[in-house]
Amino acid sequence: MKKLVLLFAFLFVFAGNYNAQTVSVNSWKNGLKELAAVPDSMTYKEFLTLQREVNWERIFASAFIPGYIHFYADHSDEGWYIVFGRTVGGALMLYGLLDEIDYAGTLDFLSVVTKKDEIEARSQRNLTLFLAGTAINILGFAIDWAHGDWLISKERNEVLYKYGIKLRAKVKPEVSFFQNKPVYGLNFKINF
Repeated sequence: MKKLVLLFAFLFVFAGNYNAQTVSVNSWKNGLKELAAVPDSMTYKEFLTLQREVNWERIFASAFIPGYIHFYADHSDEGWYIVFGRTVGGALMLYGLLDEIDYAGTLDFLSVVTKKDEIEARSQRNLTLFLAGTAINILGFAIDWAHGDWLISKERNEVLYKYGIKLRAKVKPEVSFFQNKPVYGLNFKINF
């Protein structure tokens, strides 16, 4: 009985999918970009420029890797400036923390008070260094993200403008066959 049920299930699945075994190029998205017509005069660098985009994974990586988006956008000079700036910011933060631990024995910047209940000057300086380093790191991350995204969009638009990518629409009648019976329809396609 089990063999009979399995046989009917197999035949049911096979018969239902017999006519549905066509694969079109537009439906194939195995992690790859769709193949598009590339002009003959387009260089590989221009093609890569069209493929670049800033997504959340790159933004997340940019938070931990200084200059990541600028290096991705192929602007390594700006990327190295961001690396330098964020390294200086990190050094200021680290110096402020280590000096405060050495001076007060704790990371609480407000723990050392004098007899007049005022914050000691050295502890205040360490807090200022730590906050300045934090601000420099946040600013470097924001510049990497915002300016890098602007550069990528600008270069992509320049390539699109150079090759005059236009909106093209096609409507054509189409006849397909389903179980040896003709099915009439329209095929509407938009190319960018």
